[in-house]
Amino acid sequence: MTDAERSSPPLRSPERPFFSIVVPAYNEESYLPKTLSSIQISAQRTGVRFELIVVDNASSDHTRIVAQVAGATVVRHGQRGAGAARNAGARAAVGDYLVFIDADVTVSEYAFSILVGELDRRPIRVGAFRAIYMPKKLGSWLLCAYWDWKRSRGGPCQGVSQIFRRDLFDEARGYDPELVMGEDADLYRRASSKDLEDGGVGGVLIQDAIVWPSCRRYDAWPSWRMFTIQNSLAVRFFPRSEWVWRAWRQGSIR
Repeated sequence: MTDAERSSPPLRSPERPFFSIVVPAYNEESYLPKTLSSIQISAQRTGVRFELIVVDNASSDHTRIVAQVAGATVVRHGQRGAGAARNAGARAAVGDYLVFIDADVTVSEYAFSILVGELDRRPIRVGAFRAIYMPKKLGSWLLCAYWDWKRSRGGPCQGVSQIFRRDLFDEARGYDPELVMGEDADLYRRASSKDLEDGGVGGVLIQDAIVWPSCRRYDAWPSWRMFTIQNSLAVRFFPRSEWVWRAWRQGSIR
């Protein structure tokens, strides 16, 4: 047993949730009902306790009301940005595992059951569901295929669905709120490296646990625009630039 395993809290405590599912949301009243419903249906199949937290990230629509009607706990957070919103949700969470899912994602009915099975089989501390993108344009499909290829070769998994055991998330100090883009890949890399240092298995992409992210930007924006900003060089060299990512973060298509 590694030092990390000895110091970790006991799993599946009857006194607290096993999964804390955190959904950051900015003006997502249209997509949120389907997302939350799919999460609840999938998580309820596991037989373990879970809590559902929606972080209202300075929305100007009815995101908060939609989340409350769905039975989610709502955390209000005024600092715009996905990393800061996810961290706010994590601070409110009490589960053994933190599961971050974007607000425009449909979760497979069996995703959480498969995750529980994987956790029973091996000590996963950082991982992700497999995201299947289904854009309508050929150029967008090629771009998504490129990122799928990188993930299949051990590259970092994006924030549409990331899973961290609570102790590892805290040790890695969560998402970097200063990063405008790539904050999800940044934490996934850091957490995976820390887990490997502790004798763990590193990041695990759970292939049979599926989520389907929305492809609204891929379908609405021209392919040249998507290729210009959604490439590894742009993310590598301009992760803190509000100007470069202004359309992606501030003018999101909904």
